[in-house]
Amino acid sequence: MKKLLLALLVSAVLAGCATQAQQKYKQLEMQIGSAFRSMNGCYQHVMETPTVHRLSEILSFDVNDPRTVEKLALKRFVTEQEAKDIIDFSVLRKPCNKLAIEKFSEIHPEYVASLAKMFSEADADLAKAINKELTIGDVNQRGDDRYNRWQAEFSQIGQRIESQLDQAHQYELTQRQIATQSLRTWAYQQQLLNNQQQLINATKRPITTNCQYIGNILHCTQF
Repeated sequence: MKKLLLALLVSAVLAGCATQAQQKYKQLEMQIGSAFRSMNGCYQHVMETPTVHRLSEILSFDVNDPRTVEKLALKRFVTEQEAKDIIDFSVLRKPCNKLAIEKFSEIHPEYVASLAKMFSEADADLAKAINKELTIGDVNQRGDDRYNRWQAEFSQIGQRIESQLDQAHQYELTQRQIATQSLRTWAYQQQLLNNQQQLINATKRPITTNCQYIGNILHCTQF
């Protein structure tokens, strides 16, 4: 997924903390940087596969793609082969999505909710593309819009964590509940996409990532 290959400028997000909180937020900044490095490394391997190479002819996987305007203007629906490639791509990136959820669960549940919502929306768009409810241009446009929203949201999360520092415990419990609901929604969208995969007899085995909190720890399984 193109958008996840770009790390946020987390230092800007976490700037301006009170002196008492500086050490905690310095640690948070390091955790975020580590999570992005792990996640980006995983997605980079997916980007190098033949499946994504073929899809890059119609889908924009890079914010600096020189053909972005051309791809946004594509008004046709995906072909049968493109639909199979989309399904295969969705399977290839599942381990990376799982890794992203796990890494950011170690930082704060609000990041988990944000990622799960993005993954859910992305899976829903892919299912609609396969079902010829969205054109290729629509998929690209919605992907760009989603990335911009997600980037702004991640910045806002850092600011909210800072502002809620005095009520951190209750804030985290509330966000964990929100994250749990977002994860359930993502699991549902994955199942819809898996149903499309079975209908078109794609080459990859359907995979669903299921995550749930057990105490303070988020556990993810894939089946």
